[in-house]
Amino acid sequence: MRTLLSYRELDELGTALISDYRKRTGRRGADSVDIEGFIRDYLGLRIEYRDFATGDMDDVGFYGDGRASLRILEDGQTVDWICPEGTVVIERRLLTDMNSGRRRFTLAHEAAHYILMRHVPLQTVTFFLMPAESGVAGDPQELERVLSLNEACANRLAAALLMPEPLVRRAVERFNRGRSSVLYYGTGLLDQEEKLAVAGMAWMLGVSYSAILNRLGELDMMISRPFREYAERLLRIERAV
Repeated sequence: MRTLLSYRELDELGTALISDYRKRTGRRGADSVDIEGFIRDYLGLRIEYRDFATGDMDDVGFYGDGRASLRILEDGQTVDWICPEGTVVIERRLLTDMNSGRRRFTLAHEAAHYILMRHVPLQTVTFFLMPAESGVAGDPQELERVLSLNEACANRLAAALLMPEPLVRRAVERFNRGRSSVLYYGTGLLDQEEKLAVAGMAWMLGVSYSAILNRLGELDMMISRPFREYAERLLRIERAV
């Protein structure tokens, strides 16, 4: 199956949704996106924090459709909980300050699944929630490919929700010494000043360092310079005679 989405469309969708939410709530001037408010007040979903018992430490988010179950710990017992429809469930350990960036991205990711199930149900509902009806249940490789595609789309939309382009540009203007793009050398080396600028952007937007770095690349807001410039300027390595 070919994707029915482009990354550009996902960026535009995320930016438009957040813009509309912020306009309705009078938060257009805020530096970061209130992702919990967006989920609760704009999408009308519930958020619950539970102790996951799936056995996979990477399982930290779940969207309840009223049918699928989530294995959790409840009163010291492992139970298969049928999560009510319209509920975003987040692993409780992400509530710590140290996990703030990951928690916010996980919330955005689950919100993205909900949005995509309505924006492109042919791709996300039929294939993601009802593989038997889609005809791919008997083809594990095809099912895995479709699931991976939907996860990639959800990640891109989550990034657009948390880091819409206008807010990213505002963060770059504030921390990047007036430059509209971040410089890197070779295939991904940043000098200390650039790293501090990116860290400031991450703090402003309430995301992790790696998340904003990825987003800058997605928005073509990074400029590559030859590694030789890095070697000569920062490492003081002279050209060979």
